[in-house]
Amino acid sequence: MQTQSPPPEKRGIPTIFVLVPLVIVALALFLLALSWLIPRMGFKSIESREDISEKPLPKRKASRVNLYIQSNVGGADVYVNGEKQATGTRSSDLKASIFGLRPGTYEIQLKKEDYQDATRTVKLTGDKAVETIIIELEPLENNP
Repeated sequence: MQTQSPPPEKRGIPTIFVLVPLVIVALALFLLALSWLIPRMGFKSIESREDISEKPLPKRKASRVNLYIQSNVGGADVYVNGEKQATGTRSSDLKASIFGLRPGTYEIQLKKEDYQDATRTVKLTGDKAVETIIIELEPLENNP
């Protein structure tokens, strides 16, 4: 009986020598595609720098303004454009607040029994979120 010899082993290139170059080529193609795609997405390269330190920031205007009203007489009613909005504190002087006014021109009026009505026109520009005004009330002539 004749013994058969085992088939000869095939010796090829080790797998690592095939995979590593394939991974390197795939990575290079990926980076090449990214370098083409990124500028088209609106990103600027590092070389195109812009100095923004000299540009002033635009002033932001308030969309609503809080108006604080002070007067020499407490407890006066506060009217804005003819509509009663608040009654001031009952202390010896008036402190009233009107919140959330849009920028614009307003007629502010204070009324209190035994005092002359006082009116002041105020222009709220929105440059400041809080405005303070002072309106003095004068006693009526028959009020001692």
